[in-house]
Amino acid sequence: IGPRDCVLCVLTKFGHTRSQTADCTTRGRGVVFGLQSAKTAVSPFIASLSPHLFWDVDREQVDPEKHRAYIVQRVTERGSLDDWRRLRGHYGLDTVVKAAQGLRSLEPTALAFLATVGNVPEESFRCYAWKQSLQGLWP
Repeated sequence: IGPRDCVLCVLTKFGHTRSQTADCTTRGRGVVFGLQSAKTAVSPFIASLSPHLFWDVDREQVDPEKHRAYIVQRVTERGSLDDWRRLRGHYGLDTVVKAAQGLRSLEPTALAFLATVGNVPEESFRCYAWKQSLQGLWP
């Protein structure tokens, strides 16, 4: 199987190349390997952030709107000042703080930073209440 082989014909054992697709029995409906699924480009916003923030995921799969809370957490905990400025510029301060308030976990320094910058009490963050409820469970 080569990069220019017709998928339908390879699967049905006809085995011709893309240049011969018009003559194949599938009437040119074959899909060419490497072209059957167009790669999604990395969002310009995600591309502008530091690469180390998304070391464990495929950056092409990170959607800035769908994964807002994930991005907010990564940038506030592990990002640089430039990453923070880009995050705030993209979403706005209110949206960043609201997304962070729903997070189950957030490092104490990131929590304090967001509470101070957003001018909201730390108690309004879900991670603050979650942390407080777990303190008595372990000796």
